[in-house]
Amino acid sequence: MKRILGVVFLLGAVAHAEDRPVLGLSAHEVASALSEAHAGRAERAAKARALVRATGTEVSQIASTLVACYRLGAREEAEPLTNGAHGVYAFDSARGAEAFLVTCRFQGGYLGAGGVLELEVTRHANRKGPIAVAFPPGTYGMPDPDGPQELTFLEAPVIVLGASEERKQLTVPIACASFLREAPGGGARYRLRRFESGSPIDRLMVALCAREETSEAEAQLAVWLTRDDPTFETYLAESRIAGQIETFRTGARVLPEHGRAAARLMLEGEIDPRHARFFGDAVTATPAVDARP
Repeated sequence: MKRILGVVFLLGAVAHAEDRPVLGLSAHEVASALSEAHAGRAERAAKARALVRATGTEVSQIASTLVACYRLGAREEAEPLTNGAHGVYAFDSARGAEAFLVTCRFQGGYLGAGGVLELEVTRHANRKGPIAVAFPPGTYGMPDPDGPQELTFLEAPVIVLGASEERKQLTVPIACASFLREAPGGGARYRLRRFESGSPIDRLMVALCAREETSEAEAQLAVWLTRDDPTFETYLAESRIAGQIETFRTGARVLPEHGRAAARLMLEGEIDPRHARFFGDAVTATPAVDARP
C-alpha cells in the first residue's frame, strides 16, 4: 500500500482509458441547470437575509443563524454576524485575534484512515463571556510548514465557547484540495486560509457545505476537477501507481463513474463542467470557468 495525493491507494482493479467518463450534456441542458442554480441561490439568499434580521444579540442565537445560513449556501449574507460586535468572529478576523487562538492538526489512522482536521479554539485569558468562532464555507488548511496536501473543509462549523469554557475541540471532514500533493502524516499542523471569494473552487465549497448529505467520493472528484482540472490521463497515471484512489474519512473509492455526479455538484456551484478535461466530451482544453450570469 502507498499513500499519495492525500488519499489511500489500494491494490486492486485499475481504471483504463476506455473508462473515461462522458458527460452527455447539451449546451441547453447545462444552461438550464446553471440558471436553476442561480435562481435557487437568489431565493436562499433572501431567506438568509430574513434570518439575519431576526437574529438577537446572544452568542448562541447568532451561532445558530450562521449555521442555518451556511446550510442555505448564503455565506455572504451571514458575514456581518461575524464582525465581533457580540462576541462572534470569523476564524481569520482581526478583532478575533485579540479574543482567541485557533490551532489545527491533521488526525488520521494508519495510512490516513478516518482522516479529519482537528480544530481547537482557546480563549485568551483577558476575554470574558461566551464567544463563537465561525469557519465559513471556503475554508481550507495549508500545511505548516509548507509541504504535504492542502485540505478543504466539507462542513462549515461554528465553535461556541460558554462563559466558563477555556477551549473546545472539533473535528471536520475534509477533501484533498490539490491533486498532486502528497498526504500529511498524523499530527501535521495546518494554517487556515480561505479560497479566493467568488472563484470556482470557492463557489463549489459553498455549495458542498450547504448539502446535508454528499457522497465523499463525488465531492472529492468535484474538488479536483474544479481546482486542478486534471486530465483523465493524469488520473490514470496516478491510479496505476498502486491501485484505486480512496477518500480520507470513509475510504470511499474515487472512480471514473463518479464523474457525472461530480459534474452535478459543479453545476450547483454555477460551474460549467463541460470544460473539465477529465471528460471525454469536454468542449475545450481549458479549466472549468466562471459560468454565473
